[in-house]
Amino acid sequence: RSLLVSSDARTRDPTLATLFYVPLWEVVSFRVGRCENTTHRDRMRAAWSALRVSPYWKPRRGRPAGADHLLASTGCVEDNLKLSQRLGNLLGPLLIPTIFGRDRAYS
Repeated sequence: RSLLVSSDARTRDPTLATLFYVPLWEVVSFRVGRCENTTHRDRMRAAWSALRVSPYWKPRRGRPAGADHLLASTGCVEDNLKLSQRLGNLLGPLLIPTIFGRDRAYS
């Protein structure tokens, strides 16, 4: 974490950013289920809403909206549901252009 905070590549000015990290913990949300009177589906819908209205979720440098956003997932197939199924009908298609990574190799 300290390396990220002190990196010369980091900027606090989003207009200068070339990559945005989206802290979406979809597997944790999926596993938790109902929490604070919200469901996984509610939380994924909230993430979709937040991204859609973000001034930084737009086409830039000739690339589609979201192509300069990075998400990481800790899951592959959870309870026989693929990532796209866990994200839902709204958020899944919205994230198609994003850079999606896994925190570990497939087993």
